[in-house]
Amino acid sequence: MLNAAPSPATPDGVEIRTPQVEKIGLVGYSHIPWYDFEHSVESQFEFFRPRELVEPGIHSLHSGQFLNWSLSSPIDLPTVAPPSPSDIFTIQPDFQGAGSSYQFSGISNSLWSDQPTQDSTVQIQSEAETPVSPTTQTSSRKVRSLFAKIIGESVDPDSPEYLSKVASELDDVLIEREEGELVRNIKKIVGPSVLESSFQLLRYSIYLSSNNLLSTRHTDKLLKWVVESGRFSIVDRLIRMKKSSTEVFASNLFVSAARQQYVKIVRALIALGIDVNVPGGGQNYKTTVLYEAVVNRNVGLVRLLLDAGADPNRIGPNQSISPLQEAVIEGGSLKSRKLLEARAHVDVSWEKDYLELIHMLLEAGADANIAPKEDFVESTMLLSAVRQRNPKLVTMLLDWNAHVNLMTKTSMTALQGAAECNNIEIAQLLLDAGADVDAPAGKNYKTARIDGAEYGDFEHLISPIQYAASYDNIEMVQIFLDAGADVDGYLPTKDEYPQQRYKGIDEYSTETPLQWAVRHENIVLVRLLLLAGARTDGLGYGSTPLQIAAGQGSIKLVNLLLKKQASINAEPIQSCGRTALQAAAEKGNYDLVRILIGAGAHVNAQAGPSEGRTALQAAVDSGNIELIEVLIAYGANVNAEPSPFKGRTCIQAAAGIGNCEMIQMFLNCGADINAPAACMDGRTSLQAALENNHIPAVEILLKAGADINAAPSKIGGLTALFASVQHRNLSFVQRFLQTANPNDETSRESSLIKAAELGSTDIVQCLIQAGANVNYGRQGNSPRTALEGAIINSHLHIVHELLAAGADINGPAFKDGISNMSPLEVAVCGLQADVISLLLSMGAKVNLYPECALPQSTALGCALGKYWQNEGIIQLLVAAGADVNRASRQGMPLPNAARNIRSVQTLLSAGAKVNSTIPGGATALQRSITTDNIDIVQILLNAGADANAPAPHEKFGKTALQSAAAQGKVPIVSLLLRHGADPNAPAYESHGVTALQAAAISGHLPVVLMLLKAGADINAPPAKIGGRTALEAAAEHGRLDMVSLFLKNDSDPDSLELRRRRAAKLAITNGNIFISMLLNEYGKA
Repeated sequence: MLNAAPSPATPDGVEIRTPQVEKIGLVGYSHIPWYDFEHSVESQFEFFRPRELVEPGIHSLHSGQFLNWSLSSPIDLPTVAPPSPSDIFTIQPDFQGAGSSYQFSGISNSLWSDQPTQDSTVQIQSEAETPVSPTTQTSSRKVRSLFAKIIGESVDPDSPEYLSKVASELDDVLIEREEGELVRNIKKIVGPSVLESSFQLLRYSIYLSSNNLLSTRHTDKLLKWVVESGRFSIVDRLIRMKKSSTEVFASNLFVSAARQQYVKIVRALIALGIDVNVPGGGQNYKTTVLYEAVVNRNVGLVRLLLDAGADPNRIGPNQSISPLQEAVIEGGSLKSRKLLEARAHVDVSWEKDYLELIHMLLEAGADANIAPKEDFVESTMLLSAVRQRNPKLVTMLLDWNAHVNLMTKTSMTALQGAAECNNIEIAQLLLDAGADVDAPAGKNYKTARIDGAEYGDFEHLISPIQYAASYDNIEMVQIFLDAGADVDGYLPTKDEYPQQRYKGIDEYSTETPLQWAVRHENIVLVRLLLLAGARTDGLGYGSTPLQIAAGQGSIKLVNLLLKKQASINAEPIQSCGRTALQAAAEKGNYDLVRILIGAGAHVNAQAGPSEGRTALQAAVDSGNIELIEVLIAYGANVNAEPSPFKGRTCIQAAAGIGNCEMIQMFLNCGADINAPAACMDGRTSLQAALENNHIPAVEILLKAGADINAAPSKIGGLTALFASVQHRNLSFVQRFLQTANPNDETSRESSLIKAAELGSTDIVQCLIQAGANVNYGRQGNSPRTALEGAIINSHLHIVHELLAAGADINGPAFKDGISNMSPLEVAVCGLQADVISLLLSMGAKVNLYPECALPQSTALGCALGKYWQNEGIIQLLVAAGADVNRASRQGMPLPNAARNIRSVQTLLSAGAKVNSTIPGGATALQRSITTDNIDIVQILLNAGADANAPAPHEKFGKTALQSAAAQGKVPIVSLLLRHGADPNAPAYESHGVTALQAAAISGHLPVVLMLLKAGADINAPPAKIGGRTALEAAAEHGRLDMVSLFLKNDSDPDSLELRRRRAAKLAITNGNIFISMLLNEYGKA
């Protein structure tokens, strides 16, 4: 036997783990940047602690008494020079992290002035300046409140639970150097010392910020607190430590300072060597300092940053647009104007500052032709300037070579924009600069035209002259004609824009200038366009100019167009179209009707296909009896067919408006009182009168022999009986039922279903007595039966009536017998306990469907599918014998119950199978992970839940452990691992993750360490689609400490180089510059 020797002591920062493969591995983590920072930070805090005893006002730099420097004493900081992007901190102060030997270069309260630096030597001085003083001194309570918000815990800062809740939140994201360290530090936050509270707030904010876990909003709040409490001296000292964690923190603070316009903070950070082009700001929203300065229209700050080397074309990963685009595109907004006005000197207008800002950016090299970005910015910068109606800005951009004829998928040309804005001055500027007066016509714009139409931006298809005419601007039209514009504008051709491909294109106005001029009744512009050769009938889109003129009742324009040979009988357009005569008749214009008929207008021209009207039908809408008589005298057909869609014969139209005089007139002229309804949304005369509840008209029609049983329209129709039910008119219902069939179908629903929905007991009884089918059902609509309609609308008395009349308590079954919800399921979905009890008491089946079928739902499934589960209803159904293992398309009962611990216990007690699921469905354990309720997880595991059950779908999803790791809940991850969960379960094909990759993405370092200890493979392959390795995930999402941890513990050095390069690319794409530098430099001598 070998001699047993004691195991050697495990070094600090090293954890021993037992991987699943049979070899011993170590997880080293003492090197991570957070620990590097922690090793030194206490000595920095120690530097300040003695001063708190001497100076009670240490927490406020505004006291001017800290460290023997006064407000009037300038603080010389290093000379500002443009820093190198490859060396974020170019300043190299003589600083070793020592305590009292460090010569403090603190920042006075003059740090918060808005005056930019005037020379290359940064001096922070308060003399003759008015600082922004804090309204109240900071307090320990305020620090605690801010700290809780930063870590995402909404707990009262004075609550006895504060310590445990805050510690729990931090436990999920960081690892201690030694046990109990976190609690000790948090206790300092709740202690009496404001200074100690401040130390811990900054300490953990640095960790969160450096690992991309501190939001932009909370970064801003933190900096605001630093300013108001006078804590920049501490921040300054921490940044000078030059630790990786503080470098990332500094870059985020830098952007925040620019966003909040703390100019002297910005100046101080430049002096500390922070690179002005490194993006920062906060979690998942990284911009540049220059961009933030431009957003706030701070001219002085922009100048300061440009002087420090800010790149005007640098676009942060979350910016979408360049600083110049931000300045130009948003420049005309009310917010922008107010910002500039608030900052302008008394003798300088806001516009001058605005133009100076843009000129500075252009002079620094900003590109005036950066293309707009779809879904964020639609206009080119030149078009934006045009739409601001700012000729000076337009001229400036043109001087800096902005493309005058640029058209993109989302942006029309600048000249189209000028015409759209009805601005002659800018239109002339653009024409002088070479703008194409006929854009978008021509092959140069074809790609942009088609792309724009596909994008749904049909404004591309309107030429400048069409816009000018739409604004009734004669002078602009003349300017465009003089410049050679096509007098008819641009016509979208059907070959280039097939209707089936471009949804909505026919709804967009493509009218010619002449059509617009007629709409405005501008006879001068009409004459101008006709003299220039405009086509009198337009280009085939929209109503003709003559039809428009007739519809407006303009006799002068009608006569002018007729003299120019306008087509008097041009067909109406598809939707709501009218011939010239029909349009005049609809307006009731007697004189114009006579003129048009005299000129040859067809009095019986067919109605248009959609909501069209003949001249006589249109005259009914006008209500002009005299005009109707004239048209009849000219031979108008009183029985002309209606338009197929929503058409009406003359008598149908009269009945619809309830005009008894007209009805009688048409009857006297031989109108067919029972003319059939149009095939879509049509009405017989009786149906039309009943639908609008015109009782006198109904009586006339009935007396004249109107058929109460006339068939309704095939689509959108209704019977006379149904219309009476709809208006709850019991007398008519009783009257019609003497001959009407209560089971006649409409294209909507049965009369009984409508009465049940409305809760009309008398009408329901009347229909039942007349023989209405209480079990009539329909597919595809809700409600499907009368019983369902009564249940949905909570008419319990109607439910009783229908059941007593023989309504099927289990509802009809369509096709496969399982596609409907039963009445019981409907009641459960409506949480109607009284109806549920009634149905169960009268024999409703709680297990309705055969075992071989997979129904859409079950009663128990409906109850469990509600977001707020009604435990009483669930228990009622289970007590009634509901099968707790009955699957439906909603899933298995137990997984659906997993949000509610009592529901889980109820189902398990009733025999629910803990691992049951349906194809594509999650197990109860997998569902329970999302609840963050460890008690439910424990109950399910104790009941035998499979911790390694595969994800719900073959190609995407997560195992229970992968989901828990993504949420970062250490106790649940630990519990799953103890129950045998596999830390190396592979990532699923589409956007899947291993547990380690999931934790890396979400930023939960303790889970990462726990998984590594359990044998998780750092280099496990990513998902085939949208996947990331653990290293790539950490780099992409800004997890500084994880990247360091993965690099140190990588088990495959041969392939590390390629993986490092891929991870570095992801890091830089997402603005994680320091991580990219770490990856690129790792392993180099």
